[in-house]
Formats: sequence, C-alpha cells, structure tokens
Amino acid sequence: MSGEFLPDNSFEAYLTSVDVIYDKVVAVRTGTQEAESYTEILGADDNNICKKVGSEEAEFQRELFRPDFDADRCTGEAADLVYAVTVALASRGISMRAVFAVLALRNKPKL
Repeated sequence: MSGEFLPDNSFEAYLTSVDVIYDKVVAVRTGTQEAESYTEILGADDNNICKKVGSEEAEFQRELFRPDFDADRCTGEAADLVYAVTVALASRGISMRAVFAVLALRNKPKL
C-alpha cells in the first residue's frame, strides 16, 4: 500500500477524511449533534479515547516488529492508530491540518 488507493495520489483526499472525523467529534463534544456513528460515540468519551489510542498504538507496534512482517497489515494498523489519534486530537479541538502545519514548519528549509 503506497498511496495508490488515493485518487491521483492526492493527499487532499486524506485531509478531507480527517476533516470529516474532526467535524463529527467536535459536533458531539459541543452538543450540537447526538453521538450516533462509531466516531461520534468514541469521540464523546475521554476514557474510551484513551483506551483506543493505547490499544491501537500497541497493535501497531506488535505488527511493526513481528518476525513475519507484512507491510499491508502494518499499514492497516498504522491507519487505525492515525484514526484514533485524529479522534483524540479532535476531542480537544485540534485538527490534523494543524499537526501537519507543525510538521511543515519543522521541515522548512534553513537558509
């Protein structure tokens, strides 16, 4: 899995999906929407978010260091972890776009 599933390898498709997650979690946390979807239910409860991030992180590490490493399985676990982190950040009003902005600043060419 090297990004071939994204239309035209567009990173914008990824950002759109994390924006949807962010919007769902923020709507539930601010009380403007009832928690109905898995994302909304997860994002409404700090304890559930904490457990989800921890379990996804552990699953990712186990997959990453398995003796019979499989890139597709590892990529799937990484996606699960990114999803959980996205929900956690959204629960505090932080978007993944903000995270990527910080990364971009850190990688800014030095003159």
